[in-house]
Amino acid sequence: GPHFKSDKVFIEAGQADAARLAALGLTHASRILDVGCGSGRLPIGLMSAGHPFARYDGVDVLARVIAWCGTHLTPLDARLHFTRIDVHNARYNPAGSARATNAFEMPFESAAFDIIYLYSVFSHMTMLDVRAYLTEFRRLLKPDGRVFFTAFSEENVADETENPSDDPRWKGPLHCVRFNRAYLNAALTAAGFRIVSFDYATATDGQSVYVITPA
Repeated sequence: GPHFKSDKVFIEAGQADAARLAALGLTHASRILDVGCGSGRLPIGLMSAGHPFARYDGVDVLARVIAWCGTHLTPLDARLHFTRIDVHNARYNPAGSARATNAFEMPFESAAFDIIYLYSVFSHMTMLDVRAYLTEFRRLLKPDGRVFFTAFSEENVADETENPSDDPRWKGPLHCVRFNRAYLNAALTAAGFRIVSFDYATATDGQSVYVITPA
């Protein structure tokens, strides 16, 4: 996207993302799941800044970015693993063979991850899918683990709005999904999480940053 046409900006953004995770307590034993990994911004940031971790798993619905990461990043560091999940998304994977439901599972064992990371992922999902992913994260996360995610979360708006009309930038399916903050928070609670921190509108395009943990 336009935010990362500069390689320098892309790498610096990855390092900033990695620093956020390091602040959550990365160690040499930490296992990370990056949902919507794209072209590997987070692992590039982790490696270039020298942050400790035991294993990184990146998943994405786009086959081409998973193939690129496997070809260009895994050979640089054996701790990096990339897997495609063929889940339907009207914007990024409209021909996806599976739908996110309460029975949706990723190909990882339960209680495997210390940190689950999503940057600008829930911002392109309806609440139906968000709930399914939260249920799966509850399975995948260790009891003391953390989920870091960004979302359009606002006060005094409808529970869920696709491409809010007050911003002409949003065009096409799921370009922006905005949630009422209380509505999103209730979904987190229902999925078995508590909010550790919330930083309003500090991420890309005014998204807010959540850190949550099993309740």
